[in-house]
Amino acid sequence: MTMHREPGGERYYYTWAWFEGPDDAAWRVTGHHTDSGEQYRLDWNLAERSLCVTDSLGRTRCHWWDAQGLVTAYRDEAGQMTTFRWSDEERLLLGMTDAQGGKWRYVYDRLGHLTETHDPLGRVEQTQWHPVWHQPETEVDAAGAAWRYEYDERGNLQAVSDPLHQRTVYGYDRHGQVVRITDARGGDKYLQWNEDGQLMRHTDCSGSQTAWFYDERTRLERVTDAESNSTRYSYDGNGHLTEVMFADGRTERYQPDAAGRLVKYTSPAGQI
Repeated sequence: MTMHREPGGERYYYTWAWFEGPDDAAWRVTGHHTDSGEQYRLDWNLAERSLCVTDSLGRTRCHWWDAQGLVTAYRDEAGQMTTFRWSDEERLLLGMTDAQGGKWRYVYDRLGHLTETHDPLGRVEQTQWHPVWHQPETEVDAAGAAWRYEYDERGNLQAVSDPLHQRTVYGYDRHGQVVRITDARGGDKYLQWNEDGQLMRHTDCSGSQTAWFYDERTRLERVTDAESNSTRYSYDGNGHLTEVMFADGRTERYQPDAAGRLVKYTSPAGQI
């Protein structure tokens, strides 16, 4: 892509060049400008694994990365550096030194789950993980407030208890889809799904309903809210979205090319 145009008519341009480095060879963007005068220059140094981006005001930001593509350092417009330290084998973030010199440290269990975050002031956030489902069981923030999570025999989240011991409970159908949510005050929300696993109806605690309707190809056709306002969706023969008609009569239009790529968008105000 060398140019695209926004709905208001402004055009965005891109220039490219071929680069070969120790890790790969590829076309990369070297410049970007707009009709309004916004400009960016991208300076690649693949031997050093670095990229510096300079804007039209002369401000420059730089990134450095390692052979695996993980960012190891970032320098902002003011020249302040942030550095990142990664483990050799798992490629997990072990530490970060921020622009103010503050040091962050991260601890993981043997499965690679983040269990502790140590901030520059020595405060610690902790997470305990379920041994089977690999989902959080307990999360404790730096102030000691704790959230607890319960799961059923299929690994579905059953309940969440917050630091005030308020409990939210989830109910599921045989397909593992959420069908009921009971909040801490006892209010119930209900969800209804079709045989394709698509949401058909949501009923909130007050009884208000939102409904979703689909065509025979499982494409979303219409959404109707609790006040019977409907938004409708239209598609071409290839299944690409071509029109969205809102409840107030406003319309968005999309024009795809033969490959399904968006080539034209018309806003509700008629802007292309």
